[in-house]
Amino acid sequence: MKPTWMLALAGMLCTGALAAQDTPGSPEPERPSKEVKFKNTDADADGKITFDEMKKVHHAGLKAWREAGESLDDKKVAEAQKWLDERLFVFEFLVWDGNDDRELTKEEYLKDPEEAPEITRQDNLDSEEVDFDDLLRHDSDKDGKLSLAELTKSTQAKLKQYVEIAKGDNDKLEKLLSIEHHMMAAYTLLNRDLDGDSVLTREEVKTYMEKVLNREEMHELTKDAMKKYGQFMADTMFTLYDKDGDKALSWDELKNVKNPPSEEEFKKLDKNGDGKLTGEEVAAALTDSESRDGEEDGGSTPPKPDESKPDGGK
Repeated sequence: MKPTWMLALAGMLCTGALAAQDTPGSPEPERPSKEVKFKNTDADADGKITFDEMKKVHHAGLKAWREAGESLDDKKVAEAQKWLDERLFVFEFLVWDGNDDRELTKEEYLKDPEEAPEITRQDNLDSEEVDFDDLLRHDSDKDGKLSLAELTKSTQAKLKQYVEIAKGDNDKLEKLLSIEHHMMAAYTLLNRDLDGDSVLTREEVKTYMEKVLNREEMHELTKDAMKKYGQFMADTMFTLYDKDGDKALSWDELKNVKNPPSEEEFKKLDKNGDGKLTGEEVAAALTDSESRDGEEDGGSTPPKPDESKPDGGK
């Protein structure tokens, strides 16, 4: 089985929280009205919100939220979260745009919640497009495609920044790691890379989602993609914990991390017994077939198309 410390790391890198962090026992924060959310999202105040307007608000909000998180300033994070809460979320826009014309009127949005339109095929396709646009923040050459090499370079730069900010404080590092969805980004790229060239295009994203909606079971990584995913995870761990830069992880480098491996776990992973974990050894452990709960070769399964409520499950 995959060691607990690896699972913890993978979890931090896969899921960043995008919800207000309320103190246990604190009252539920008051949610802004739909009128307020529509007004704040309708940038030109013309009584309707276009898909382009919605995407600009969405990406600007996420960018501000990430920057606030990196400051480790709870007040700034709360302010960024409040800004997001006071505006529509993308999936909320898509669902309430009942005729799928990519334009949401005030009348459409203010309908009784019980009259909410059904989630359509187009809603899922458009949502996937927005997610791809967000991934393109890693597109260094701005060619409208995202390669695994670009994502790896961008991720390594960000993780080095986090290590510098945390300065050895594991709690701070864990908090920073929850901001970006590094492992989920890599999974998405490899999962939707239909031709296996490690480059994700907009057309591949659309084709992938169409196959999913047609129930063609396009949910698993291929063996080759799983190998690349394991290497990406291994590279991530080296960036975080390889203090001496020798491209290997020693027991001394790992024993003080959050949720560290036991000496027994470390020795089991150290196949050649040299006292260090190489990239191959780490990647193999991260993609061990036993860690996939009995699934067939090809990897784990990402979420099915979003069928949540109109508020995006917020």
